[in-house]
Amino acid sequence: MVKVKDIEDGKRIKTLFDSLKKEDKNLVLGYLSALNDKQLQDEPEKTEMVTI
Repeated sequence: MVKVKDIEDGKRIKTLFDSLKKEDKNLVLGYLSALNDKQLQDEPEKTEMVTI
């Protein structure tokens, strides 16, 4: 079950992301992709890939 705080945090993150320039959005997406890859490598049996 998703907590109300998590939903509110997601809304704030979306607002911040929407205010970024296209180049900055690409940097953020690349960084998140690298974090996801690292997480998958560190814990392959516990982590599922998150698509962006």
